[in-house]
Amino acid sequence: MDEIIARILSGESSAEDMLLLSDWLSQNQQNRREFKKLKSYWDAEVSYTHSISSELSLERLRLSIEKNERIHRRKRLFALWTPLAACVTALIVVTNLYLAKESPEQKEAFTYVTGSNKADVLLADGTRVVLNKNSKLTYTNEFGEILREVKLEGEAYFDVQKDSLRTFKVVVNGASVNVLGTKFNVKANTSDQSIKTTLLEGAVSFETNTKRVLLKPHQQLIYNKLTSSVNTRLVDGDEIVAWKDDILKYKSKSLQYIMDDLSSIYNVKIVILNRELSGVVISGSYEQDESIDHLLTIISKSLEMKWIKKDSVYYIK
Repeated sequence: MDEIIARILSGESSAEDMLLLSDWLSQNQQNRREFKKLKSYWDAEVSYTHSISSELSLERLRLSIEKNERIHRRKRLFALWTPLAACVTALIVVTNLYLAKESPEQKEAFTYVTGSNKADVLLADGTRVVLNKNSKLTYTNEFGEILREVKLEGEAYFDVQKDSLRTFKVVVNGASVNVLGTKFNVKANTSDQSIKTTLLEGAVSFETNTKRVLLKPHQQLIYNKLTSSVNTRLVDGDEIVAWKDDILKYKSKSLQYIMDDLSSIYNVKIVILNRELSGVVISGSYEQDESIDHLLTIISKSLEMKWIKKDSVYYIK
């Protein structure tokens, strides 16, 4: 692990190095403290570390840290020779400070919730998030300290600011997406049985308790939450993220697929009565700010279909 940390701190790491670091940091608090300490010393001696190899620099940093800690231990031993009353006072103060340092700070949560409109969010690290309708994005005040972690319910497009030292992590229901700096889309509606991750640029790692899959650009991963199965396929990334520009874009999609998508977007129920129409393949782009009635009218002009609305349900025939 030392070699990986050395490459990361010196800016010579690969995407695989960062993913391994992310796994190591998530194992326990001790690992996170050690990395934070090493990074602090590295930043303080950055001009010195550039003159030697990264592995040797890390070793010297460790020696420097151990030397400083030995000095602190000597100071604590010297304090034991002071009068008893002073020792008792010092013990109480040090213990209280120690407990204050070790007790976790209270977390503050920040949440963005969308209803019928999208939201454009700029995070503290420069990452841009476009949150789709009926979605929720949550993060805490610890964002960016070591990891950049957010929680998503619904759908969002991420344009992640590159940072070789801090992984960006999107937590969804039962899984997570880990990246360094890239553009990708995640759809994880709580009502859906699947989680979809689509990569446009860079590299991402999709992870569950039992699986880990690396995605390449223009790949979409579909994770079934019920069966824990994972499938990947090549897709048109522009089509997947067209929603962020208020465009509904469909390329060679069945009418059933389009109606299901429109049902989700407009929160309405659409039933295709004529089953022969379900498999008809069509393509088209539509403005998302149009009403569902207007969209169905436009689609009906290109197909031999009619629609009616009854008791808030749309029927295609």
